[in-house]
Amino acid sequence: MNIITREELLRFHPCKEGLELFDKLSIDGKLELSTTVDAVKILVSGGSVFWFWILERFATPSLARANLAGANLAGAYLTGAIGING
Repeated sequence: MNIITREELLRFHPCKEGLELFDKLSIDGKLELSTTVDAVKILVSGGSVFWFWILERFATPSLARANLAGANLAGAYLTGAIGING
């Protein structure tokens, strides 16, 4: 589960409608984003492009601080992974 703050959201320049939705659903400027398969299905079933946008920015695993020492990445397809290839 990820907790998104309004401040973090603003760094990504959300659309007006998305920011209004965030303000409506957040508590004290914070929104808990569950990334379980069922929760994601519920979010995207509403048809709001904002939820796809949120998931892309806040629910995507980051490799920035991952400790991959000893990991066998032979055959791993990492094109487009955050922090890889720019």
